Amino acid sequence: MEIITWKYTIKQIFEDNFEEFEKNNPKSVTKNIKENVEKMLSCREADKVWFTQYQCPNHSEHIIRMPHSCKSRFCNTCWKTQTDEWIASCHKLLPNIEYRHLTLTIPKELRDILLKNKDLLNCLFDGANKMLSSFFVEKKITVALSMVRHTFWRKLNWNPHLHIIVSCWGLTKNWEWKEQDFIPYKMLSKRWKVLALKSVESKITEIIKNPENYEQLKNIVFFHNNILKSLYKKNWYTHLSWEKIDMDHTVAYIWRYSRRPVISEAKILRYSKEEWKIQFEYQDHKEITPTKRTLSVFDFIALLIQHIPEKYNHQIRHYWLVANRVSEKFRTILTKLFWKTKKILTNLTWRFRKLKYTWIDPLICPICSSQLVCTWMAVFSKKENRLIFI
Repeated sequence: MEIITWKYTIKQIFEDNFEEFEKNNPKSVTKNIKENVEKMLSCREADKVWFTQYQCPNHSEHIIRMPHSCKSRFCNTCWKTQTDEWIASCHKLLPNIEYRHLTLTIPKELRDILLKNKDLLNCLFDGANKMLSSFFVEKKITVALSMVRHTFWRKLNWNPHLHIIVSCWGLTKNWEWKEQDFIPYKMLSKRWKVLALKSVESKITEIIKNPENYEQLKNIVFFHNNILKSLYKKNWYTHLSWEKIDMDHTVAYIWRYSRRPVISEAKILRYSKEEWKIQFEYQDHKEITPTKRTLSVFDFIALLIQHIPEKYNHQIRHYWLVANRVSEKFRTILTKLFWKTKKILTNLTWRFRKLKYTWIDPLICPICSSQLVCTWMAVFSKKENRLIFI
């Protein structure tokens, strides 16, 4: 597992300020957020996470400790490993054909209520799935479809939207492979608006019957009575890329919008603990050169933690030919239909990842070139608040 370091790190910023932020904003730090931040702060700390120790059999002073992933969905250090593993799994899952990229957005009023009630986020998947299903059922084909929910924009602001990868071919009932080149995205945009709002309305009805607290009920009722109906009259922005992309680029697209951190640490230009200020840059699509933004450190933390996904809430979902419950059923059929050879990627181990990025084998002793051996493993027990050696 390679370690990438920049001048300023998210871990450093949170170590310096998160405790104070939590004291000042207790309602903003949920149990899920705190758990992910604590895991991130423990990452690479030998006394807080589990690790494996290797030692040279000839030179006992040469010791390597290999830390394992902290498993946080908020860690900038572990994301590269998680991304590579996920890309390898996608190469096995997705058919080796061409795809189109569809982007679905929602208006600001709906974004605001989703921020206060993140249970409603799944309504976006539900509405998009029903919208595309209605179209491809009419065409009598089954396509490969992957959806990614993205919650942040370049300025780190809250902006939930969907990136959808749709195959340009579909499977008929006769097990034939049929091309589906034309997608009327303007017509589908209207369906998307209606079906997404109906899904939100249905979920809101459930919440009103069983609200978690009074504040949630007050926000939901106000939105339902005063805002929801007006959203049917608004134009919702959708975009369909006419350029077809192959499987490799498809996986890169999905990774770009889901598996990367909220902000790259390379974009943090300045951090002052004394001044409580952070400056970072982002590329505005309307500008040619990067734009700089300066925030207080607490505002910066608030922007980042709002994008931590809820527990058991998946940001990526696969449907139809690549749905988890049926992908194995279709895999053999699809393999026979494709004449292209599919490139299968394998997950890299920590050792070969180090070798790839540093050209140095971490399990070879630099003194005598002997193979290092595993001496023991250590696991941090939260219950006992200490390391347990195996």
